[in-house]
Amino acid sequence: MNNVSILRRADGAGCRNASLRRALATLHVLPFACVRMNQLRALQSVSRALAMHRFAALILALAAGIATQTAAATDFCVHSVAEIQAALTTAATNGANDVIMIAGGSYTVSTMLVFASNEPQSIKIQGGFSPLCDQFIHAETTLDGQQLVRPLYVGNGNGDIQIAFLTFVAGFAEVESNGGGLIAESNAGSIDIVLNRFIGNLATA
Repeated sequence: MNNVSILRRADGAGCRNASLRRALATLHVLPFACVRMNQLRALQSVSRALAMHRFAALILALAAGIATQTAAATDFCVHSVAEIQAALTTAATNGANDVIMIAGGSYTVSTMLVFASNEPQSIKIQGGFSPLCDQFIHAETTLDGQQLVRPLYVGNGNGDIQIAFLTFVAGFAEVESNGGGLIAESNAGSIDIVLNRFIGNLATA
């Protein structure tokens, strides 16, 4: 006789059914039957608890995903001085953590590029990208001030700044100015200047 099959058929009554208890006792399977019935009930309870736990975890994951999307970075892929400045201007007020990716090349700067924001979000300005900015290829990325202007000013009053993989060439800052190639300043955020090169820049005091 298949004890497991008997237990499954008797599941509605379980060991509480007196007739079933007597019948099982005559077969000498009452202890086994009661234990298996109790185990099945315990497993059902655990299964329900796990299902509720998974449902709650799913809700939390969805909520976290929405929050991540809200605070997600806005990426810009730029290929000209005009596009760089347009991205800097947009990033200053869009309420997002911004990444400006500059495709490799040499960019002649006639008017200083400016980012000025008081938002708490971060700004990252990075060179070295492929033309589509889908790969970082360590491409030389040069901002050339022509010995006329400072190539780049970044002021992020309440947010972090990262400037990376750029070469600042022939920048010039006027009398009583600092930073011939670059100025980066923040009151509340961190400033990371990462693997940049500065060549032939001048600031007069």
